[in-house]
Amino acid sequence: MTIESLKSQISEELAGLDLNSSTVATAHAYTADEQAYLLTLRDRSSIKGSDDYLIRLGRKVCELKADGYADFTLGKALVANGQAADIYDAAWIVGAATGAFCPEVSA
Repeated sequence: MTIESLKSQISEELAGLDLNSSTVATAHAYTADEQAYLLTLRDRSSIKGSDDYLIRLGRKVCELKADGYADFTLGKALVANGQAADIYDAAWIVGAATGAFCPEVSA
């Protein structure tokens, strides 16, 4: 799969999510893994997006890793698709997602 098709797949999965919304439904109780993931991402002030958006992004990263995509390929797609400002933010997202949501697919 090319970066372009991977970008498209990530975009379709996240369509409709508001990247800039900082409001979160108060009825949603985050799991310990979700909280740890969000705290890790918030350590980098350049990573933007609502909590729900970032959690969906992290879970999508894990789905793609389970499908065999390499961390670097995912990172490049996140940057190319605008979900990460640069490869450093992308690496932070991929690493945090892996640790929180899919440690079994860790490289």
